[in-house]
Amino acid sequence: MRNWFQIIAIGLAAGATAPAFGHAVRSEVRPERGPYVFPFESCGPTGPNGEVICTWNTIIGAASGGVSFAEHGRCDVVRSQRPFWVVEPVGGDPNDPRLEDPAYKAEYDWVVSQLRSTACSCCHSSAWGAEASSWDIDAPGVFLDQMTGRGLAILQGEFADEDAELQGALSPEENFGFTRNGSSVPTTDVERFTSFFKAEMDARGITQEDIDGYRSFPGEFFRSIKDEESVPCEPGLGIRADGTMNWGEEAARYILVMQPGSENPMSPPTRDVPEGTLWKLNIKSFAPAVNSGLRYGETVTNSHQRFPLPDRAPEALVPGQDYKFYVLRDVTNRLLNCTFTYPVE
Repeated sequence: MRNWFQIIAIGLAAGATAPAFGHAVRSEVRPERGPYVFPFESCGPTGPNGEVICTWNTIIGAASGGVSFAEHGRCDVVRSQRPFWVVEPVGGDPNDPRLEDPAYKAEYDWVVSQLRSTACSCCHSSAWGAEASSWDIDAPGVFLDQMTGRGLAILQGEFADEDAELQGALSPEENFGFTRNGSSVPTTDVERFTSFFKAEMDARGITQEDIDGYRSFPGEFFRSIKDEESVPCEPGLGIRADGTMNWGEEAARYILVMQPGSENPMSPPTRDVPEGTLWKLNIKSFAPAVNSGLRYGETVTNSHQRFPLPDRAPEALVPGQDYKFYVLRDVTNRLLNCTFTYPVE
């Protein structure tokens, strides 16, 4: 099963336009992409009252309101979590008369401030020192002119429920009041944020029929992962009586042992440990992936026991019982999704 970085690369190689918005591609998928960097919190600098500020380095993360995500977060980490190539932003009039309207300008500035505080700005803001792709909140004029109807529909929240279900969401309490409940992009005021983009869609005459024709990317890809059924493991794949695990010849970065019938793991950090997970081991992004031969419940150098908590042992396996074995080369790049009866020979 290919991951979505590979799917996009294949499409571009075949002459397809970039799936996100369809402008001319200036540079294609990066030829050397490192492993997915698992989301983590960056703490510091301190807040106005001396408190330490911790920001989640994840595509669904946000910084404290009014602060650029790039100031407190790690955009290099965020970009490792999504396919990124430069699609030159097109459009925008520096003398756009809408910016002379005080009411419009106030809402526009607020929307830009919201976007700048989210990890979305890692790909859509040139202010932090890297090229923006598709649309740039720092370009002259009104950045909405750089967006297609589908792009507007995403920010207007048309795919918000599916995005939250498949890609996860942080709670407002751990994301500085930003929420994805009703919005694909985290915001502190869903109605105000989505209404701004709805007004632009109405001004363009975009209809519900148009919206229904837009492709929910990457929703389609994540839906295919969620709906994939586990199959019986090939002979010898699974866990032996001594706890040794065998997932085949390829190296892996994420290993899960689960109850049969458990949902497939999705996007970190909120959808990667489904209910029914007995044990999950992550290999850190700076370390090589590992080969078969590890033991169930044991860690190795440069690994992290994601579940259960690192100081706890996983549930003991019961002879004669079936278990689901889910192994990934990297996030969204599944190597194995099969069910075995413990122990295997």
